[in-house]
Amino acid sequence: MKIEIKDTSGKTLFAHEEDGNTIRKTLQIAYASKASLEKADLAGAHIIGVDLTNANLTGANFAGAYLLKANLTGANLTGANLSDAGLTRANFSGADLSGADLRHAHCFRAIFDDARLVGANLEEILFDLTNVVGANLTNANLVSARLRNTFFADAILVDANLSHADIMETRFIGANLAGANLTASACRGAYLKNANLERANFSGAMVYHVDFSHAILGSANLSGAKITRGDFTGTHLAGVDFSEAALHDVDLSKAIHRI
Repeated sequence: MKIEIKDTSGKTLFAHEEDGNTIRKTLQIAYASKASLEKADLAGAHIIGVDLTNANLTGANFAGAYLLKANLTGANLTGANLSDAGLTRANFSGADLSGADLRHAHCFRAIFDDARLVGANLEEILFDLTNVVGANLTNANLVSARLRNTFFADAILVDANLSHADIMETRFIGANLAGANLTASACRGAYLKNANLERANFSGAMVYHVDFSHAILGSANLSGAKITRGDFTGTHLAGVDFSEAALHDVDLSKAIHRI
């Protein structure tokens, strides 16, 4: 059976023919042959366990594709479309996904450690038991994202938009969220210990049992937030706006209120 890999304009990039051929096999052979896969159109493809380490997939279309256990370590996926993709156990360590579209993608036990997601669109993405350690998500769009038991330790989320995000038992230990937008988000059992939250906006957020210990919240906006049982031990609170915030079972006596 002959299978062609075309680009998003319909141009054939690679073709392979053999009995029992699959799109996964064709893609793997194309990669091994160093064929160009820029703007490859693989929308809806089932390519389980494919190894595309360091591949150039700039502008590729994986919308709705199923990439279970795919290895995309170090791949160039700038501007790629992975919207609605199934990324269970996929590995994007060190990959460049700057400007990529990951809206509604499903990431269960996926790995994005040290990946570059600058300006990426992750609206309504699901991160469940996923590692995003040390990744760069500057200016990323995570509006209404669902973050479950995910690890963002030491990640960079400067000016990222997490408004209306549903954040549960997720670890941002040592992460940089300076200027991040978390308005109307729901943060339950999150760990923000040692995080940089300067100028972060939590207005109208529901913050329950969150660990802010030793974090920097200088000039952050918590106006109208509902904060219950938060840990503010050693937290820097200089210039924080708590106007109209509702604090329940919260002890700020161990926080640092001066610059």
